[in-house]
Formats: sequence, C-alpha cells, structure tokens
Amino acid sequence: MKSIIKWGIVTASIIATSVVGGNAEAMTYISQEIKDVTFEETFLEGIFIEGLYVGGLDKDRAQPWVKETLDQRLEQEFITITNGQIDQSISLKDLGVVYNIDATLNEALQTNREENTSDIHYKTSYLVDIETIKNVLEEFKPMFSVRPQNADLIRENRSFVIVPEVIGRELNVDQTAQLIQSLILKGDIYNKISIVTNIVKPQYTTEDMKQSQTPISSFFTTYDPYNKNRSINVELASKKINKKLLPGETFKFSDQIEPVTRAQGYKEGGVIVDGKVVDGIGGGVCQVSSTLYNSVLMSELKITNRQNHSLPVSYVPLGRDATYAEGWLDFHFKNTSEYPVFIESYCENGRIFVNIFGHKSVKLPYDDVEFISKTTKVNPAKTNYIYDVSLMKGVECLDVTPISGKTVELYRQGYINGVQVDNKLVGTSYYKTRDAVVRVGL
Repeated sequence: MKSIIKWGIVTASIIATSVVGGNAEAMTYISQEIKDVTFEETFLEGIFIEGLYVGGLDKDRAQPWVKETLDQRLEQEFITITNGQIDQSISLKDLGVVYNIDATLNEALQTNREENTSDIHYKTSYLVDIETIKNVLEEFKPMFSVRPQNADLIRENRSFVIVPEVIGRELNVDQTAQLIQSLILKGDIYNKISIVTNIVKPQYTTEDMKQSQTPISSFFTTYDPYNKNRSINVELASKKINKKLLPGETFKFSDQIEPVTRAQGYKEGGVIVDGKVVDGIGGGVCQVSSTLYNSVLMSELKITNRQNHSLPVSYVPLGRDATYAEGWLDFHFKNTSEYPVFIESYCENGRIFVNIFGHKSVKLPYDDVEFISKTTKVNPAKTNYIYDVSLMKGVECLDVTPISGKTVELYRQGYINGVQVDNKLVGTSYYKTRDAVVRVGL
C-alpha cells in the first residue's frame, strides 16, 4: 500500500537558458502547481504500537523491531494456575502465545492524520494456540494430580483395622486449556486461574473392606509342643504365612517361609527324604503347608500347585497333605476374586490354626462341607530280609516298617440344608510303597 501525502500549492521557478550564436536568451518563468506527491509506506508521526514509537518508520523496519521487543515482553508476562494449594506460574511465551503484530501494523498504517492530530496508541491482541497450552499442562499434570489410594484392611491381634480410601484428583487438561485460552484472549491474565480437575475414585473403598472381613474357612492340626525343635519350626513358619493376598495374586508357600536356614531361626527336625524320615533343617514346616492347604480347600481360591508327601503323614488324612522342599516342591494358590483375601495363621497349645477371610464370593456356596479320601489303588509292601551275624540265630529285628503304596482321590462334598448338592474331585495323591526291612540272626 502507498501512503498518499497531501501537500499545499507549490510554485517551482525554472530558469532555462539557450545559447544561440553566443547570445543568451532568457526564458520565461514557468509556474507549475504540484498537488500530489507519492512516497514509500511509512507510519505517521505520533503513532505508537504497544507503547513503541513507530512514527516515520516504514513497515519493513518497524515489524522486526516491534516483534522482538514484544516477544521479550511475553517472557516477562505470566499466568498463574492453582488448585488452591499449589501455584504454578507459566510465561505467555512458554504457552505459545504471540502478539497479532501484522494486523495491528496494517491498521496503524491506515491512520488518517487529518482526522486526528494527537498521538495515537495501538494495542495489539494475542494469538493463542490451544494445543501448545495442552502440551504445557501435560507437563504439570503430575503436580496437580492426587493419586487415589485404596482403602486398606489390616489384620492385627486377630481383629481387623480399616484404613479409609483417599479420593484422587486429576488435572482436566482439555477444560483447563480452554479456560486459559479464553482468559488470555480477554487479557485477564493477572488473577490466579483455578484449574479444572476430575475426581478419580479408588478401586477399593471402606465398604469393600468391610465386606472383605467375611470368615471364609478355618482349619487346624495338632503337633507335639514337647518336641522342641519341631515346634519352633512349625511356629516360625506359621507366623511367616500371614499375608494379605491381592486380587489376581498367587500365594507361594516358599516365598513366605524361605530361606529355611539356621540363620533364620529354623532347627533340625524330621523330614521325609526318599521314603525315609531323616533329620533336616526346617522339619515340621510341611505341617504348616498342609494345614494351609486344608483351609484353602474349603474356599473358592484356586489351587495351582500342590504335591503330596511320598509317604502318608500323621497330622492330616490321606490325600489332604501338601509337601514342600526348597527349590523343588511347593504349594501355590491364587486369589481369583476381585477383593483382597487374608491368610491368618497362629499357634496355640499344640495346635496350628489357619483362617481365611475375604469377600463372600470366596466362600463356598454350601452350608456344610465334607471331605472323602478314596483309595483307588494299593501297591502292597514287600519284606526284605537281611542276615545279621550280630543277632542270635533265629532272631528277627524289624528295621524299616512297611507301608503300602496308594493312590488316593480326595472328594469335596457340599451340603445345603442337609442335602448333598455337590461331589467334586479336588485332588489325587500318589504315595510310594516302602518295603519292610527285617534283619535275621544267623
């Protein structure tokens, strides 16, 4: 665009001389009226852009200077966002805000001085990119978000204590960005801007924890409290299996009791190895795993790994034992419910108790449960004779007691109002044959 500058009547005197034959002849004065003169585009005197004087400058010179200066201002202009507890200031430059300089310069170039002889100050508007604001807010999202915390349930001294849930809050980036954009465009950047947040509910509430206190099952076995070493092992392992099992979590007996070492307080006791009872560190812990197994059998928890002993044990019926051997044999079960499950174990007066608590969905749908051990196969034991010259002739001494091998199926029968409604095979056990060994004197 060219600025048309109005001038008054100008008289120009032009003297022309012509030399003809060595004589000078004066020419007449010529008067010419010049009314319109066109110059390059410039701002009129008295023009200010955001307080910057641009009078007399053309646009090409004014624009980079104005832009650089105003960009520096954007670095010094801030908004402050808050959630009522935390404040965070962010420069307009970081938010991607720019001044709409071109539009303002073009408007200023159209100023008509004849209409206004005083200084003229132009204010420029902001251009705001909402996507840049969103990206910046994403960086501050963790600062302004409160993670929800599930209600918790703690089992202490055989009673439950509920820890209430914490409601979470999360920065709503889209709505907060729209709010910031709107206020910047209005020029309202000097008051704190309250962010928009969403409520985030925890997965488990106090009410859920109340429902997770339902007694599911209970089982106990007895041990000899006068067998000191074995009692220590049973009581130590019993304490270690107390656990809250989260939804989807698998309980591994080995994870709870290991390492089974003297350093951890375990003592030597009788363990079954290759069909024989020998002394070993931790003898007795299998009674804990077997007691736990029987309590789990009376629930809807899913047993995922279990092996029986090679020989029958005295503290539970056939088919109802669960053995353990470090690095080799283990007992596992999984919490398939949507709520936490509590395993509680303790020892009293020569008894080890295992109680299970959880949501009612973990409880078997029966009034009563009965377990039936059914022997489906027997491998009779043989007798092996060994002659011993240290014995008197004809004298026999039984060194190894015979035990017939057996295959045992365990059935769980469910009753409602005294009527059997279920008969489920829950496990099959294979016990090895142990032949008798008899020494005979010569």
